[in-house]
Formats: sequence, C-alpha cells, structure tokens
Amino acid sequence: MNMRIFLLILFGIAFNSSGTSGSSDLLSDVTGPSGRDYTEALHFTEKSIIQLMHKQHLPGFAVTIVNEKGIIYQKAFGLSDIENNMPASTKTVFKIWSVAKVFTAIEIFREVEQGLVDIDLPVTKYLPEFYIRSRYNDIGTITVKSILAHRSGLPRNECVILPDTDRNIRFLERFERSVSDCFMAFPAGYRYKYSNLGYDLLGRIIEENRGESFPEFMRENLLYDIGMKNSSFSTTNLPDHGLIAKGYEYYKGKFYPMIQSDINNVPSGNLYSTIEDLSVFLKSVICDEIFSSRETMSLMYTDHYSSKADPERMGLGWKTTMLHGREIMVWHDGGPMEGTGALVAILPESKIGIALIANGTSFSGSVSVPFAMEIFDQILETESDSSHPQSEEPEEIDVSTQVLSNYEGNYTAFGQVMDVRIKKNKLKGKIGGIGLDLIPVSETRFRVTHWMDKIGLTKIIKPPIDFKKIGIEFYGCTSPDSGYMIINLDNISYEICCRYPKNINVPYNWDVLAGEYQIAERLPDNMTGKLTDRYINIINEDNILIMSGIYGPIFPLNNNYLTFSSGSFAGEVIEFNAETGNLIHQNVVFIPAQKK
Repeated sequence: MNMRIFLLILFGIAFNSSGTSGSSDLLSDVTGPSGRDYTEALHFTEKSIIQLMHKQHLPGFAVTIVNEKGIIYQKAFGLSDIENNMPASTKTVFKIWSVAKVFTAIEIFREVEQGLVDIDLPVTKYLPEFYIRSRYNDIGTITVKSILAHRSGLPRNECVILPDTDRNIRFLERFERSVSDCFMAFPAGYRYKYSNLGYDLLGRIIEENRGESFPEFMRENLLYDIGMKNSSFSTTNLPDHGLIAKGYEYYKGKFYPMIQSDINNVPSGNLYSTIEDLSVFLKSVICDEIFSSRETMSLMYTDHYSSKADPERMGLGWKTTMLHGREIMVWHDGGPMEGTGALVAILPESKIGIALIANGTSFSGSVSVPFAMEIFDQILETESDSSHPQSEEPEEIDVSTQVLSNYEGNYTAFGQVMDVRIKKNKLKGKIGGIGLDLIPVSETRFRVTHWMDKIGLTKIIKPPIDFKKIGIEFYGCTSPDSGYMIINLDNISYEICCRYPKNINVPYNWDVLAGEYQIAERLPDNMTGKLTDRYINIINEDNILIMSGIYGPIFPLNNNYLTFSSGSFAGEVIEFNAETGNLIHQNVVFIPAQKK
C-alpha cells in the first residue's frame, strides 16, 4: 500500500461522479442453502457499487456472486473504454494482475497431487542452478512453501534484464538467471515479504515439470479445464483483443487511459479474464472441483507462518483473514496502480464467492477487500437472519511516560516517515502531515484517533475505513534503539515499520546522494541499458534519506550498499558506485541527472 492509498483510507475523500450504465443482471438463483431470498442483499450490493464508482472514480465495474448452486448475481457497470464510449459487459476482458498468483499456486498443488512437487523441499531441488546473494550469515532454506506464502525472503522483482540473444533460454529461465547478481531482502522465513519474483520462479518450475511454455500449458490444461474459455496468460491467446478494457487514472477531473499489455512477469501478474470466467472459477473452487483431494485446497487456505512479530496472514497462494471473527475468508487482489484492480474472495465454510473488477487506479485491496466483506455480511445476515456483532472499542489504560518513551522515534511506514513523540504525557504520531493520537489499550498496543473523530466529522465524510479499525503495536521496543512498529489495518493487512536508525556509523558522507536521477535498465555486470523517461529524487530530510516515488526511506549499510527500510521494497539492497555515482537496484540503474 502506498501513501496515496493510505491517505485515502484515512480521509475517504469524496470525488466527482462517473457514469454507471450497466449490463443486465444474471441471476440463476436468488435463494441460499436455507431457502432465504437474497434480493435485499443484492439491492444493497448494486446500490453500494454505484456509490463506490462515484466515490472512487471508477469508469467501469464488474461483479459476480456465486454459491455452490451457481451464479447468484452478475453484472457490469459503466465503461470499459471511455474514449470510444464502450460499455463494460460481463464478457469484457480485464487484466486482473496479481490474481494470477492464485492460478500459479493451484497448478503447483496439482503437481503436488501428482508427485511432481514437494512444497517442503528447497527450490534448488527443481531449479538446481538457482543462486542469489545475501547480506545475512544464515540465508535459511528457500522452499516452495515459503515462496507460496511470501516468506521466502526473495526481493519483490527480478534483477538484471538479460538481453534476448540466446534463443535456447526459455523466457521464464531468464528470471532464474537474473537473480545471481541480486540480494535476498530477508532470510527465508524471517517475515512476510511480497515477491513477484518468487511466483515467477514457481512458473519456471511448472515449465520444467510440464516441458511446455507456461502460458500455453496454463491455458490448455488449467484455464480450459475449469471452463475459463475467455481467459489467458497472454494476449495472443485471447479470442478478441478489442474486448480488453482500458485502465484509467483519475487526476484533477480527468481520466487518463492506461493501455493493458503483456508484462514479463507472466506467472505472477499477466492474467486476463472476464467476470463470467471468474464466476466459473469460483464455483469450481467452492464445489471442490479443482483438485483430486478436498484436503489440497484446505492446505492452500491454511495460514502456516503468521506470528505476533509477523502478523500478516497468508495461506499458500491465498491471503486469509477472519470475517468478524466468525469464519475464514480467503482472497487475492490484483493491481491497481497499472489501471485495473481485481479481487477474488471466498468463504469456504459458507460456500460463497465474490469477484470484483474495476478499471481505476483507486480500486486497491484496501478498498476492494472491505467492500467484499460488506457484501458477504449482507448475504450472511440473510442466511442467519441476524447481523454480525459489532466489536467494542477497547478501553484506554494508563501507561507510564517511561514506557512510552521507548516508542519515540522515526518509523518508516508505507514508504513514508512516521514521527512518534510524547506530548503532554500522550503518544502522538504524524505521517504525511496527518496528526494521530495513539490511545493505549495495553502497554504495547494502541488504537488510533484523529481530531475529525473528536468533532464527529467522520460521521459526515464516512471514510471507507474508520480510525477505529487502525491499530498500532510496538514490538521489541525495550529501548530507543530497538524494535519496530506494526500497523494493523482492520485485521486485513499489516505494515511492519522499522525504526530509522539515529546514528549511522558509516564513514562515507551520504549527503552526496541527494539530487535527481534518471532511471535506466540494468544489464549484466551492472552495465547501463536503455534510458527510460522516468526520474526520481533523493532528499535528506532531518538526517533521513528519502527516495521519491514508490521507493521511500533508505539508509546505508556500509560504504557500498544501502537498503530500503519500508514499503514494497523493504529490505532490498541498493548498490552504490562511488566512481560513477550510480545507484543500482534490482533491474534498474539510477543515474545522476547531471552525469547522464
């Protein structure tokens, strides 16, 4: 989650409206297992979608709700292409980005059932030439299981961009070979670290086991098997390219189109599908039609790694949470910064599934997941004839200033800096100019309030997630130089926030890094490839180095290397070349603008 989305959560800014013309409903059965009528819940759903489209500036939207009998509700709203006034329909193809990971994980487990993969074995069992560097003495063992749960310690993306000169190298093999000059972000199993690279390596294993290109195999042997005839991991295999929806970014009253095209990270994010096909997929999962054994999907749903110090719940391919503490919800979201956002979510016990797709950059998981939970709530209330119990706000307790003083410091959160200080014997936080009150409910846990809460303004603005659903816990903070902060977003996702070190004992004057950089491709041997039209800046803000854009705070490890301290690239290494002034990270080189 980036800072813009975090601010959106906090303030729930109301935007101008967008069009919401819709395709006709498709309802095969509006009754649940108990025979109750879903009509009221579906009216709530449709009304909520129209409100969400207005609020979030979503040109188009598609939804399906499925149970074991079939489709309860399916509809498309708005436009898939504003410039050509093309309505969205249930047959519109959307790029659903990281939802692809669920399908890659499913194929891995099909191979588990066939004895081709053991998830507890090291990834080198299947990719013997795999090698990655590490700054840690003990790298741990990168297993297939740890990759599935994003606990492998692998960086977010691939490293070097390999020239397309050796035709004997399969495309996904380039990901494996690219990481030999790359660094682990964390030791394997240490903490949650979302990695596209990990799932691209799983795709590489699938290619090796099946002896066929990943997109072709997945289309013919998984997607088609399920009945997803209009879905593909490649645009070349889609029946009608003209039906692919455009993505959009809304800025200052205008929609800016983002054409959806194929990316290199095929297994981790290059899936195209329709809401009709996702309906078929959801029903197949709910009815246990994917695997030979019912226990296999249950294994995917199980949270194998989370702990108090690392609370992010993740199954093996599915993210997990508890719906108001009463039953498990599994899901995966995709996008939306590339112009489309998507979500598939299932309640395995109730046998209900939801898929949501919208073509706007604001439709992130922080919006789609709570929205799906609202729809689930309405349906479950229909089933049980009772609403879910409202959680009570935990009471404030007294905590000594001596204890609170251990929590003071600068923490890096969502790619930004959150300053935590004691003021008038109370703990205060400030991030992005937003002041927050941290109310203790134990010596380590705090709920969050804001002045808008105190004057009742949030009742008028009605943000998508209120301050009561944000919690903060300090872990291992026994002194001003130890520990970190965990931000809990409604028990759905968590941000581990490192404390930025006060004193960095490195001889080099890192102020030389301040300035503008142009981004270029990184080739083997740290050679600079093609220049892009993208730029970043590095500033020194109160002795904290901050890289602009999606990167955030960085700090030096020694004279030659730095690391990102939070955000999408947390733990990843940046190499500094003192001779050229270049900074090298993953598959890019940052070149000082004056030295291009």
